[in-house]
Amino acid sequence: MLTETYILDALEAERDGEQFPIDFDAVWESFGYSRRSDAKRYLLKRSGLKPVVEQGLRQLALLYNHSEDFNKIYLTVDSYKFALARANTVAGAEYLDYLIQIEKQYRVNLERSLFSDPNPEVETLKARIAQLESKSTETESQIAFPKTLEELHQVSGIVHKHQLKDAVQVAFVESVDFELVDGKMRLSIDTFNILVMSLRSRRGTDITKLPAVIRVKTEQYFRFHQQKKRQNTRVARPECIGQLPIPGIQ
Repeated sequence: MLTETYILDALEAERDGEQFPIDFDAVWESFGYSRRSDAKRYLLKRSGLKPVVEQGLRQLALLYNHSEDFNKIYLTVDSYKFALARANTVAGAEYLDYLIQIEKQYRVNLERSLFSDPNPEVETLKARIAQLESKSTETESQIAFPKTLEELHQVSGIVHKHQLKDAVQVAFVESVDFELVDGKMRLSIDTFNILVMSLRSRRGTDITKLPAVIRVKTEQYFRFHQQKKRQNTRVARPECIGQLPIPGIQ
């Protein structure tokens, strides 16, 4: 006789890889026939199920080898539900509804257990998914914002890194020109190039649109190099004069 325990065992067996967990001998009465032979005749001739033959061993959606000597029949869970629906009997309809209700509750309980119980396989899968998602996000971020604040600081050689970071946040748009992830700043290539060109360009470049902290440091940078250039020029002049030929002296 079909019981809740039998159905649950069959569902669990199918989940574990058993293809045909329903034994005809255990469920034939659920089709609404009083004799096993009539239920078997219905299943093999009128249910619409097709046998799967396996060298004289267990077989089926039906498991049957077309031999009268072979008397064992097994079904998949779906094939069993299909046969109950096609039986067109009161018992078949009632058992089908009974099976469906138990299966629904089984699926709900299974889903809950997978996401609530400390299952090593599930936890490993979750961790792997999170890792892949993180890697994907990181890759997308590096494509959109390929330059780091450290790179800008190294090539500029002008401002302190924290001042540069504050200035970028004030003057540029987050998620468009730059992004902050765990406190670390990354820049779009356009933002990086604009800052590098302004910070390292020759005197005369328009820097009025730069943040004040960068503009002040940039002006100091220009003045420092201009002063250094003049000092180098003054030192070089005597050396140059001493090397020139004196008129009239060969």
